[in-house]
Amino acid sequence: MSTPATATAAAVSAVAAELQTVAANWNGYGVAGMEPGALYAHMAEALAAKLLIGPAAPQLVYRAGYRSLPLGWYATADAARRCCESILSDQHPADVALLFDWSGEVLEHGERCALLAEIDGVQERTGYHVTAIEVRAEFDEDDADDPVAVRCRPGSGL
Repeated sequence: MSTPATATAAAVSAVAAELQTVAANWNGYGVAGMEPGALYAHMAEALAAKLLIGPAAPQLVYRAGYRSLPLGWYATADAARRCCESILSDQHPADVALLFDWSGEVLEHGERCALLAEIDGVQERTGYHVTAIEVRAEFDEDDADDPVAVRCRPGSGL
């Protein structure tokens, strides 16, 4: 599986290769009759295609949820936590003291942390949680070994 470091290294290699192509083909007047601005635009498009359309490393998204209901998907765990905290805050009058605490950090695919809240001095579980979910660019035959993917198959009850 690709890591962020290997994905970054691949992106840097792609940039370096494109810059070498520009340097090798630059003659001061453009390439194949292209003006310099058109050459740069062409190379920028080629670079974007390599970086954005090429194989992508799996990304984590963070699902905010209440019990079994998804509330939203976010690029950061902090944004997902704020979603849960905001909804819980909206359920209580402004004069109710709310203190939030999370059961842990969400770092890896499938991990979950739960929102605990002290409401008027009493700590309780809220049912709100944040789960890290890996989003892949392509289907992977090895998904059968992933307990999260297995739970989400038809007939699994989800």
